[in-house]
Amino acid sequence: MEERGSGSNDASGPDLLLSRLRAGVSAYERLTDTAAELVAKPGDSPVSGDASLRLADATDALVGMIRGLVS
Repeated sequence: MEERGSGSNDASGPDLLLSRLRAGVSAYERLTDTAAELVAKPGDSPVSGDASLRLADATDALVGMIRGLVS
């Protein structure tokens, strides 16, 4: 009988889908948290480069998760 390792490459079916779904939810939470933080800033406050970078990173992560679910 062949043993399967515990590596992520061995995941299949429901386990793989659940793993991808959790990663997608995490990416979505980072995106919404960062967006909410930016919206909560006073209107006359400039958006810092760090906040813009975090928003772009969170968006990229979410897009990557969406593409991963399609494949």
